[in-house]
Amino acid sequence: MMPPFHDPRTRNLIDETPSGWEVWGHALNSPRHAYFAPRGMLHLQWWLPTRQVSVITPSRLTDDKFEVWTPEVHVRFCCHVHMTARMLERLELAPPCRCAMQQYSASFVRVFEIGTRPKPENEFVAPMPW
Repeated sequence: MMPPFHDPRTRNLIDETPSGWEVWGHALNSPRHAYFAPRGMLHLQWWLPTRQVSVITPSRLTDDKFEVWTPEVHVRFCCHVHMTARMLERLELAPPCRCAMQQYSASFVRVFEIGTRPKPENEFVAPMPW
């Protein structure tokens, strides 16, 4: 049985890709969006209905890891590269395109988190020229 966190019906359909993946997210006016965004818990779900595969994008809810669920597998991955290797090996399925995932996350997740998450200590920020 699918865990509630991976049930796409708890989100709104944003888009469908030519490869069959659907992108789901929380509506801007939903209580979940209002709660998740300032806490770094906002995320997207990539859902492949033909294979019943769910991929949740990194957020504080998933310890900043990708979370993959199928009826047989429930696992987290530190990065897209590891997720791709394991999904190809175990499921014989390519995950959603990394660039597409980044683009959708920038538009529907990161833009609402600006200023809400502390800057990582190892992140270099160039001094302003003035």
